[in-house]
Amino acid sequence: MIEIGEPAAAISSEVEQLAACEARIEAALKTAYYVTGAELRLINAERLYLAGYASFEAYGKQRWNWERAQLYRLIEAADVADRVSPMGDIPANERQARALAAVPVDAQADVWAAVLETTPANKVTAKLITETAAKRADHQLLKQDSRNVEYWTPGYVLERARMVLGAIELDPASCETANQTVHAERFFTLEDDGLAQDWVARTLWLNPPYGRDEATHQGNQGRWSAKLIDAYEAGHVGAAMLLVNASMSEHWFTPLKAAYPICFHDGRMRFEGPGAGNAPTNGNALIYFGRDVERFAEVFGVLIGQVMIPYRMVAALKLPDREVS
Repeated sequence: MIEIGEPAAAISSEVEQLAACEARIEAALKTAYYVTGAELRLINAERLYLAGYASFEAYGKQRWNWERAQLYRLIEAADVADRVSPMGDIPANERQARALAAVPVDAQADVWAAVLETTPANKVTAKLITETAAKRADHQLLKQDSRNVEYWTPGYVLERARMVLGAIELDPASCETANQTVHAERFFTLEDDGLAQDWVARTLWLNPPYGRDEATHQGNQGRWSAKLIDAYEAGHVGAAMLLVNASMSEHWFTPLKAAYPICFHDGRMRFEGPGAGNAPTNGNALIYFGRDVERFAEVFGVLIGQVMIPYRMVAALKLPDREVS
């Protein structure tokens, strides 16, 4: 504390010390989310959590009291910072990183560069990032057209889904016409807002809407996929299949490829419905949630595409040793 009448030299010294302390605090705050996310990413990738926990999600909950969503949000924020770091400044906080995460991966660096061209790094806000991304949407930075979000699943895929699941009880993202092919016992329409409903069913089929939420600019496939994961892991859904873009580089795809069997569709899938004329440019993946992994691999691996099964799941199957003659 500076006392009245204290020599000017001492005042200057304390002012300098304060400035140095504040500079260190600002530096720590700037990188706190990144350091946390990067360390969580390492713990997950190297499976270090197995030193005392059954899963990465259990580690996050028991050690840090973080839910699955928070764990992956922090990792995603670190991923975003890594992608834009060649430009020098990285997002100052998790909110800014999350705003960038809502932009397609291959456009994040461009959006960040556009933000820094007009605004000093210490004046950047999450809102500014979102607004900049939205303005550049006309230049195809957003890969999907949010006005044409309905891509109805072709019948040959649904036939095989029923061969694995049996009768489909619930489709949370559908309509009267699409359900003529899905044959779900129950379905939620756009008016029902399926994302806001409880998903409780013996079997579930989900082909989530494409595009992005107009308010948050968050990708629909990531939002709907996360809800299915939560519903399945909580035991509210007995078995399910999910059809999404095969977006291996997108962070929302990470928990899918890490824990569930996936069939990568050979070639481009020919969708039906209002969005079919502007079909997605990515390949597609069908993800299975359930216990009959061998049936899924048998049905989808023969005619639809290549099936990938996570290592831990393969180990659990206890496949017999190969005979050598």
